[in-house]
Amino acid sequence: MSDYFHLAELVPPAIYTRFGEQRAWNFVNRRAYKNLIKLRKYLGKPLIINNYHCGGEREWSGFRTPESPYFSATSQHAIANAYDIICVGLTPQEMQAVIQEKYQRFNIGGLEIAPSWTHIDWRFNPDQELTVFHLT
Repeated sequence: MSDYFHLAELVPPAIYTRFGEQRAWNFVNRRAYKNLIKLRKYLGKPLIINNYHCGGEREWSGFRTPESPYFSATSQHAIANAYDIICVGLTPQEMQAVIQEKYQRFNIGGLEIAPSWTHIDWRFNPDQELTVFHLT
């Protein structure tokens, strides 16, 4: 469906395995995905989300089910509305600076400042401001 992301990057292994290449798309938020594609095109650099499908360790950086050790019912990940990304060619701090400057262009509502990755989400903010929080 995209030249930029494999479906397995967006959902955890159990979802991908159980539902397969067609039905696992039901666990992807269309609005978040479309804006993720826009961000990827703008950056012109690969984004890493989940990488378990190619031998990596990341499997909970997109949609999270209650089986995830990182699951929270109030997390944007629980509603397929968030991604924890690593941008190849940018440090997390550079990526976070891009998001803080361009968040409206990609309709991003939330940004988590973390040392080795960047959390972005599409939460609703009535004032259309970016909610920034820090990994604790």
